[in-house]
This record gives sequence, C-alpha cells and structure tokens, in this order.
Amino acid sequence: GCDFLIGLGGGSSVDTAKAAAILLKNPGDLWDYASAGTGGRREVAGAAPVVAISTTSGTGTETDPYCVVTNEETREKLDFAMDAVFPVLSVIDPELMLSLPHSLTLYQGFDALFHVSECYISNENENRLLDVYSREAVETITKWLPVVAGDGNNLEARTWMAYAADILGGYTQALVNATSHHIIAQTIGGLFPKVAHGLSLLFVAEAYYNRVK
Repeated sequence: GCDFLIGLGGGSSVDTAKAAAILLKNPGDLWDYASAGTGGRREVAGAAPVVAISTTSGTGTETDPYCVVTNEETREKLDFAMDAVFPVLSVIDPELMLSLPHSLTLYQGFDALFHVSECYISNENENRLLDVYSREAVETITKWLPVVAGDGNNLEARTWMAYAADILGGYTQALVNATSHHIIAQTIGGLFPKVAHGLSLLFVAEAYYNRVK
C-alpha cells in the first residue's frame, strides 16, 4: 500500500527501487516486461514514483529513465528503459559519497567516463547541447577522478564527480543510447555477477576501441 519508493545507495539500489516501482503498477513478473533477450516484451503501464538518494557517482540512474536488472536464472543483465522510471526527486549529496571504497570509486568513475563519451559518439553531433554536456563531463572526470582516487575524502573532488556523472551523465543518457561497448560489459556482468560493471567496461575497452577505429 505504499505510495512511492526510495532508492538509497548505488546504482543497484536505485535500480531495484525502479524495478519494484514497475511491479507496483503492473501484474506478473518483472521479466515479463524486459524488451530484449528472454524477456516477455509486454508494455509497461506506468510505474510508482521513485525518489533516488545516491551514494555513488557513476551510473547516472538518479537522473535517467533506465534500470538495469540481472536475471540470475538466465544469466542476462538487461536494461529496462522507460520514462515512467525517471525519478521524481533525486538527492545528489557528495557527502554521502565520501565513504565509497577506492576500487568502487575508480569503477564508478570509469563507468561515468564511458557513459558520456559513448553518448557523444552515438549522438553524432545531432543534439548540440548533448555534445556540450558530454565534453564538459569528459573534461571534469579527466581532471577530478585522479584527485578523488588519491583522496576519497576530498569533498570538492566528490562534488565535481557527482556533477559529471549524476547530472551531465544522466542528461546525456536520457537522450541517446550508449554504444555496444556497454552492452558487452553488461553481458559480462550477467555471466559473472561478482565483476563490477565499471571493471567489466575496463576489461574490454582497449580491444573494443582499437577494433572500431
């Protein structure tokens, strides 16, 4: 009987809230509404409101219309993309990110970097504002990720990373898709759930971009 959901934590926590919000307004199993793989491809008739309170800066789910869910039975990790799961309110407080472990700080930072650069590629200069946001995000992450990697308690660095990932990154992802680089990394995550998403992106990045030159 609840009216809305709160997603508190990293991308998985917020995405879990989004997935639950779908099921509050739609019958059956979540996978009935997956639009790829073994999903049932049923149309979603709305979702309950979601409030996102992020403790990481990387996925952009606080400000985009996606949730990513792993089906442990089929070992698929798929996107659920719909405007209905846009958070109605997002709290982006860098002080909540100070305790993020060093390894996850790096993985999240690279996830954000790949998000904005891939969206820039996919955009093909069609949306000029998206290009501006993507370039600024790349410049910001390039400057501040090494700083926050060296000192996770640097609030200024956390603030700039949150700006790049949770605001600029969320905006760009809301308008265009990432490249197949992200899909490959998600596939790895479905097969090997213990591998962090940002790490799976790093696994394939060099080979991927050398291949598509």
